[in-house]
Amino acid sequence: QMKCSCLLKKQLEPTGILKMSIGWWTPMNWMTYFTVQKFVVLNTNLIKLKDCQDAIFCTNKCGRKYKSKKALYAHLKYECGVDPQFQCQVCQKSYKHKCKYTCPNYNCDRQYVHRPSLLKHLKFECGVSPKFHCQICNKFFKQPISYKMHMGNKHSKIFKSENL
Repeated sequence: QMKCSCLLKKQLEPTGILKMSIGWWTPMNWMTYFTVQKFVVLNTNLIKLKDCQDAIFCTNKCGRKYKSKKALYAHLKYECGVDPQFQCQVCQKSYKHKCKYTCPNYNCDRQYVHRPSLLKHLKFECGVSPKFHCQICNKFFKQPISYKMHMGNKHSKIFKSENL
């Protein structure tokens, strides 16, 4: 059993489940230390933070963050510390993903697992100058979501009053 050094001094059960805790929890093998009100350890590789926009974090192997369990599990299964599992039938090179869709543009080597991702890349990014312009700070953005996030984060007071 691992000991938890949180304020409640609960212990980590052999199954890897720490039911609830308040305050600091600082296991030695984890890269990041969190100060949150409540959290649940799903297993020894994952932490789900209830009070941190419901984000799920990977261990200190890479420190990548995911908001959905599905994306995190796919990362752990195919990418995080795992040897490439997919092999090209032509050149025998190994890859971590099964990329079915390659950008057709000559200077671009981007590949995508899903067709909508490739189409979004072609529409907004590849060989296209940024279409979305912030009138306040004169920044340009290639995708509408990037522009909306910028407006919400940098110019939130102005952006909220315009959208009322």
